[in-house]
Amino acid sequence: MPEKQRTRILLVEDERALIEMYRMQMQSLACDLLVAENIEDGFARACDAHPHIILLDIILPKAKGSPMTLGERDGLDLLKKLKTHPQTKHIPVVILTNLDTLEDRRRAMALGADAYWIKSELLPKVIVEKLRTNFLLKI
Repeated sequence: MPEKQRTRILLVEDERALIEMYRMQMQSLACDLLVAENIEDGFARACDAHPHIILLDIILPKAKGSPMTLGERDGLDLLKKLKTHPQTKHIPVVILTNLDTLEDRRRAMALGADAYWIKSELLPKVIVEKLRTNFLLKI
């Protein structure tokens, strides 16, 4: 009998403390948490790993070691690339950010985001539950 495929979640986030919080929350679940800490690695992981869903921050560095300019919204550039690339356009993307402006929300949704969640308002266990109910993920 074939082994049941585990749900793959790609978290594109550069804050180490948040990465560890999500890793701890998901370690006992039926899923694999993949992590990318910048735009370049996020796109590469999405293409290589074919995750079932992507959790994407907005303010991220472009590549490892590259400086991040305050206020840059490079995560939205990655969202646009993900939603227009043949290998990744079908993958649901949830924006998971602390930017709670109408402009950012509208732009993200116009670029193809499937949801826009404010991470400071949601504990990791609530995010897991929202992934289960909103996206029917088996985690």
